[in-house]
Amino acid sequence: MLLIVGVLMTVVTGMSVPSVKAETITSRIYRGQTKGWPLDPGDLLVVYYYADGKSAIVKWGQPFWAYWIMEQPEVVITIYCAPTKSGPWAYMYTAPVDCFTRSWPLLLSSGVYKFVLKCYSDSGSWVWLKIL
Repeated sequence: MLLIVGVLMTVVTGMSVPSVKAETITSRIYRGQTKGWPLDPGDLLVVYYYADGKSAIVKWGQPFWAYWIMEQPEVVITIYCAPTKSGPWAYMYTAPVDCFTRSWPLLLSSGVYKFVLKCYSDSGSWVWLKIL
């Protein structure tokens, strides 16, 4: 009982603030799909795309409103490819993720692409990916 009261007093009085733990978010995206994710500070987003026999283009960005409201958060995307999800992963490209739409051609018609997005900002962010 005393422990519960102590925890409640800490929470109510704000004597200690719980630390924000970064997490790794894993997802999958398909051709023609647009997906968006919120990122907290330090979060790592890993998105897989399984090539479907044709070359494709990946586009990415941050919504304009989120980019400016959250004080221009720093997010970076790194693109890798591999014959299978278990690897070995080959590095392809690294670029910023900001309010401008950017793209990269996915020329391999088979295998797996891995998009790794890392949020370096203190305020968090929103990001989106689209496969064409």
